[in-house]
Amino acid sequence: MYADETGKNVLNFRKINKEHKTYFCAVGISANSLGDVAIGFSDDYINVYDKHGNFKYSFAFKVDGSYLFEFDNQNNIIIFTARDGMRYYFSADAKLIRTEKISDPVERERYYENHSNKRNLDVDGISYSMRQAFGI
Repeated sequence: MYADETGKNVLNFRKINKEHKTYFCAVGISANSLGDVAIGFSDDYINVYDKHGNFKYSFAFKVDGSYLFEFDNQNNIIIFTARDGMRYYFSADAKLIRTEKISDPVERERYYENHSNKRNLDVDGISYSMRQAFGI
């Protein structure tokens, strides 16, 4: 269950059952095949809600620098660390499934451009849009 060959869980990725409340900005949105919607925050938390907007669980982790995330077609969550080009695949129970390194700088940049700034999402006919509210 370790995230690298050294035997250390470098992301300290874990599932928590308390909703993370923060003033940090949202960095992305994704949904799984069950209709659950995840919102990631710049302070290294991801909150997951069911299709009715009810909180289900959060993921907490530690990334040096920026990250991207998404659900894959098997409802695993992928964390992409921009600094080192690593993709970490975790189950819904926060167990590490596998890692992949994108070594080619052009491929890494293409992946980042295609997955960053995701602000809108359509799930089963419902449209979700992330907007930052200031002064609230």
